[in-house]
Amino acid sequence: VQNAAGEIRQGKLLLVETLGNSLPPRLDLELEADGLLDRSECAIAFIKCLQEGEPSIQSNPSRIQEGIISFSPLCLKPEDTKIIGHRIKSLLG
Repeated sequence: VQNAAGEIRQGKLLLVETLGNSLPPRLDLELEADGLLDRSECAIAFIKCLQEGEPSIQSNPSRIQEGIISFSPLCLKPEDTKIIGHRIKSLLG
């Protein structure tokens, strides 16, 4: 996902190891405020764009109040990572 997204202007992608390494690492997208919306509002709008796009992309919104959206590799096929990365790039530049 990180490779397909490349550099983005309105946030950063971070690979996060899980506690005890019992689960695969997750990818967190930390969004920045855009001047009109705060970080949590940006996250809400971004998740909506992901879900309404084709194909629909689901993410973990549990840290949305912090402006962070998480992606888990658990149910992904290898080709899904490029789709997610390209969508992130198209939405955030």
